[in-house]
Amino acid sequence: MNPVSAFEKNCRPLNHLIAAGEQYPQAWLFIVDYRVSRVSRGCWPEWCYCPLSASYTAICQDAGTDRLPIESGDDIARLGGLAAWRVSQSIYRFNRRIYKSLIGTQVASAHCDVLLRMPEQCIYIETLVNNVLPIHGFFAFLEYNAKICRNQLWLLIDADMPDGPSLVPVKIELIGPLASGIKSAMSRMVYFDGINYKVADMVPGYVNLLLYLCTSSADIGAGPSNLVNRQTCHKEALESGSVVGWIAGQ
Repeated sequence: MNPVSAFEKNCRPLNHLIAAGEQYPQAWLFIVDYRVSRVSRGCWPEWCYCPLSASYTAICQDAGTDRLPIESGDDIARLGGLAAWRVSQSIYRFNRRIYKSLIGTQVASAHCDVLLRMPEQCIYIETLVNNVLPIHGFFAFLEYNAKICRNQLWLLIDADMPDGPSLVPVKIELIGPLASGIKSAMSRMVYFDGINYKVADMVPGYVNLLLYLCTSSADIGAGPSNLVNRQTCHKEALESGSVVGWIAGQ
């Protein structure tokens, strides 16, 4: 397996980032300014790059309105996640053996706060594509919802849809046992969002991949610099711009 070639030939997460910038040309600058005024707007935790309220306002500005329809919720989540990933542009690829062992097991009985130790504020994890589910990977980022004082994990599942590549948002409330939040998110995906149950069934495995990155090293924190000394990941030198690749489970 060549860990570099896929990044060079077709970097799907980077394509999503470029598309979002073209759709909302003023968004990145607005969100950066929003972060600069963090203190005056009410501080949020360091593990959250920027609350989704910033994405909401950025889309409003580009659309020339002060209110968005309820169906804009998915676009708000996509823009928020991509804004956070735009900073690190890190892609993780798992060792195949470890990937299969994690994706096929139940979520460990962990408290949801473990996910607050994600290595970066937003990451992209590659998945193994199969003929049944055309899913190539997913973004993962953390949100702090100040209105309800609640932490949330968002996944943006990178899938091939009939109308082209798309990011399917999944919100997991981080309250108490992680398994409970995942179960509620899966039910909401199928019964309210109309998402294929086979896609929903992948969510526990995807969270397992995240848990591996959060718990496999004691000296992990919020920032890519912490990964340099990790024994379970090594960095690949890529030629696709500023994108950084990490191989987990070597």
